[in-house]
Amino acid sequence: MIQSAVHSPAAGDATPRLVPIAEACVLLRCGRATLKTAANSGHLRVIRRGRTLFIPDSDLARWIDSGMPVKEVGAH
Repeated sequence: MIQSAVHSPAAGDATPRLVPIAEACVLLRCGRATLKTAANSGHLRVIRRGRTLFIPDSDLARWIDSGMPVKEVGAH
């Protein structure tokens, strides 16, 4: 069910969908801190538009498929 919400756009549309971080939190049932930690550790790309943070749907789907790692490289 989550995967259908973050699939890439239709075949004719090359523009990726940007998922607001608040929507991603609801879809994944996780907190904003989890997504920000994943972004800071390089697992997710975050795009800022004004005060709002977005995650490209393709990056979100890739992160879900990889098991949703959040720990920073070298952290214990």
